Amino acid sequence: MIDVRYSGRDEEGNTLIELLVVLLIVGVILAIAVPDLLEAQARAKSRAASSNLRAALSAARTVYVDNSTYAAPTVDASALRSFEPSLRWAATSSGPDTVGFVASSPSEFLMTVKSKNGDCFFLKDDVSTAAASAGPWYGRTNGVAGACVPAAALTDPTNPYARHSSTGWK
Repeated sequence: MIDVRYSGRDEEGNTLIELLVVLLIVGVILAIAVPDLLEAQARAKSRAASSNLRAALSAARTVYVDNSTYAAPTVDASALRSFEPSLRWAATSSGPDTVGFVASSPSEFLMTVKSKNGDCFFLKDDVSTAAASAGPWYGRTNGVAGACVPAAALTDPTNPYARHSSTGWK
């Protein structure tokens, strides 16, 4: 017969192996989740900048419709601010809420916004009806140090204005 006696001791706590297994499971979950979260954060920063640039395009086109030209001094920071007060307008962009802009001709307007992760988003709006390049053109340059300058994109050998409006930013 088996003699089972109560010795007065209960098993309390966890063994070292059990704790190591739990730590291993938590480590695997973190290894899977953290890169996805960082990627989602980078995408959100880029989307905020591109969204601000789309709002800037709307303001610029409104000013163009009112004046039939993109040429300065008709299109300046105060005119653009009156249609889109949530953005700052300047010659260069150093952050997602600042739109760098320049009118390169009476029918062409260049804008740029720098995202928080350092990418520059460019937009060129050509309203000339005879040009094959008419319409909005989108571009993106990754990991830019310093400010994003709209006119500099025209001389960039990688040509950030590479995609037409049908594809937008990638």
